[in-house]
Amino acid sequence: MVCGEADMEQFATKGKKNIWYLEKLWDLQGNKRDTSIQSTAFVNGILYAFYHDSIIQRYRDGSLLDEFSPSEGILYHANDAEYDGTSFLIVDTGTKETPPMLKKYDQVRNVVSKEWKPSIPGWRMAASSLTENGVCLIVLVEDTDPSIRTKLSICSFDFSSEKVEEIAVLPHWHRYVQGCAVRGPELFITTNDGAHSEKTRFLAYDLQNRMIVHNLVFEGFGESEGMFCTSDGYLLTGRSMGDGKSAVYRLRAKGEAS
Repeated sequence: MVCGEADMEQFATKGKKNIWYLEKLWDLQGNKRDTSIQSTAFVNGILYAFYHDSIIQRYRDGSLLDEFSPSEGILYHANDAEYDGTSFLIVDTGTKETPPMLKKYDQVRNVVSKEWKPSIPGWRMAASSLTENGVCLIVLVEDTDPSIRTKLSICSFDFSSEKVEEIAVLPHWHRYVQGCAVRGPELFITTNDGAHSEKTRFLAYDLQNRMIVHNLVFEGFGESEGMFCTSDGYLLTGRSMGDGKSAVYRLRAKGEAS
């Protein structure tokens, strides 16, 4: 994976056993509506940035290649993105009238080709990722006023039966779940309080031992947007800075290869 500038902007926090960093990899160009990033992905040397209202940008080596919308289907609010080896799985958190859906976006045909509606009464889907064995995990928040949320739920989702099974319920200190990504046995989840958030949190949940292994809190970063784990293990997240300004950062522990 090719990084951005050598002199990277950096945020730091202390975990239980190590220092963790958020390092800027790329600044993004404003889109046609001056909206900020909602999620990101990096596949086959191409960086994808997903925005509100079906806007998608592609970058190579930090340079914008193009900006477009799906020719079929809608991505109202692409809150999180995952890649299944052929297509993207997008958590579209919808609108007031449209419930959250898990959507398959075929980037070759440029169409939203399939939709699912994973749901549990009292919860709203916010993020999704795939395990190394291809199990689909979804992260849900309480379906209530964001200011009084205290829990989040990790569940598995079966595409064929559309069955949702709860794996764990964890504490939730913020208004929103903004994304998640599986790396090895750990599911990383990013949460914050939206625009101008004072704290940005990254939880890592050990799926094998059923426990939180990292609870990382950064100050000054603001609103993280989506999470994505690249094929070489880079954990990426978007950063929304308002007024159409966005960037992509890497979450890295001290000692991890640059």
